Amino acid sequence: MRTRSREGWWLRAWGGTDPVVRAMVLVLPLVKLLTVIPVKASTYPDSRSYVRLGSWMDFSLTSLDGSSLRPWGVTAWLALWPGEPGIVIGHALLSAVAWGALALAVAGLVDNPVVRRGVAASLVLIACTAQIASWDSVILGESVSLSTGILALAALVWLVRDPGWSRAGLFAAAALWFAMTRPNVFPVLVGWALSLVLVGILRRRVVVWAVAAALVVFSGYSYAYNIGSDAAWTAAYGASRTTVSLAYPIGPWNPSSRQILADLRKSNAPRCMFGGVGQNGAVVGGGMTWVTRTVAKCPAMNTWATDNWQRWYLNWLVTHPAATMGIIVSQVPYSLAPTIWGTVAAATPNSVAQLYLGTPDLPQDAHPTQSYHVQPLILWLLGAVVLAIAGARRRLWRASPWPVDLALAGSLVGSMVSVLSSALLIQTAPFEVAQESLASACIITAAAVSAVAVGLDRVLTPRRDARAGRRAEAHPA
Repeated sequence: MRTRSREGWWLRAWGGTDPVVRAMVLVLPLVKLLTVIPVKASTYPDSRSYVRLGSWMDFSLTSLDGSSLRPWGVTAWLALWPGEPGIVIGHALLSAVAWGALALAVAGLVDNPVVRRGVAASLVLIACTAQIASWDSVILGESVSLSTGILALAALVWLVRDPGWSRAGLFAAAALWFAMTRPNVFPVLVGWALSLVLVGILRRRVVVWAVAAALVVFSGYSYAYNIGSDAAWTAAYGASRTTVSLAYPIGPWNPSSRQILADLRKSNAPRCMFGGVGQNGAVVGGGMTWVTRTVAKCPAMNTWATDNWQRWYLNWLVTHPAATMGIIVSQVPYSLAPTIWGTVAAATPNSVAQLYLGTPDLPQDAHPTQSYHVQPLILWLLGAVVLAIAGARRRLWRASPWPVDLALAGSLVGSMVSVLSSALLIQTAPFEVAQESLASACIITAAAVSAVAVGLDRVLTPRRDARAGRRAEAHPA
């Protein structure tokens, strides 16, 4: 016989008995559509590697084995929509579904009505900020990656609340889709897997262990897929993805580029590859331009970099900890502040967006020198930690949704590792650095806001059985 806790969980996820939460989630798709319909799609040179512009149901850029330039989680989705206007609408709808699902999942954890409605409103408002909504109009992979990451986070919260095979399948599907949107998001899946391992140990549920194992497999598949795409990159650009990544650490945005270049010259790398690099470590003509131009004159560069660069650079980072920390400090503040590309159109006022996100309401690709700040995110993270400590001191954990706390903690740790790895691998203009970590930064923000809500509810509305437990301890029979 099915337990009551599993009956109709889809219905209860629809907001339970709170009509205010239901109304907010219902309005979200409409607001997202009204925001993007008047906006012209923004295309960039890279757009053609994701979708054949003006086409529909053309899956020629999609592969399951890494023989395409971009991962199938993006290319297959973009191919489903007719032309650029259709893609923009698809982006907006997917974003609305993802953020609405997360709002429902987190609101379902919260007993206090003010906190419940507040966290739902916060997540809906974040979805409608310029920092998020502007990417719906951009024909690249960022919008899909961001939305699927949030969707997977929502499915994870539902899973750990009451593990079951249907919830496990939903989360696994969302996590796999997310894993196949960008090369650098697999650390997020590892963070989720570790949190599920802890939940599995404490709850002894086979389904949780099975999902954790699946996440490890998905991470390995994502990594192998992107390594395998080197051949497709070489065929298209004359240089592999790995070779292209070499240009960033020796470019002008890396504070240690001179040192890296000097050490690279001492390696067994072919001498001909250094012809277009200045003494200050700046590549001539920009990263991609420099790579394709240099490889055309020095084919041995692509062979050496494809086989050796990642191993050489990882070893360099490990043996130069001070320089590695300098790179992190110079890049991470930009990585944690979601950037804005394309046309700025948002329903959430910038004054409200600044409560959650650190970037200004400007198109950063048009204002590349604009400064960033991450103070809102720092405050949300501090709030989550303080509330967690307060709950622990008052012994309110026993009957609270502690598996969700583990899931949110795993999301934060995995996403931060993803941000750090991106910062170490790609150093470029601030607005492009933020682009590389957009999905991970948004997961961190969403998880921090959700953790604050759960912590507030724990402190303000202790569960009845927790209160009963304390009374029993105070008045033993």
